[in-house]
Amino acid sequence: MIKKGIKFVVAFYIIITVFQWLFKPEIRWTENAGISVFLFFLFIFIEWIKKSRMYKRNDN
Repeated sequence: MIKKGIKFVVAFYIIITVFQWLFKPEIRWTENAGISVFLFFLFIFIEWIKKSRMYKRNDN
């Protein structure tokens, strides 16, 4: 779960950084890092909710 989240966030970070490098005059490193960290925790939270729902279905 965490490895998948890290892969997703690193890919997102690279994509937005390259996009800014190509189309904008400056790259906002801290903003990109902050958004990536937020997305990592959001991804982990969503995966955790999916797992908890799966366990609830199996209990009934």
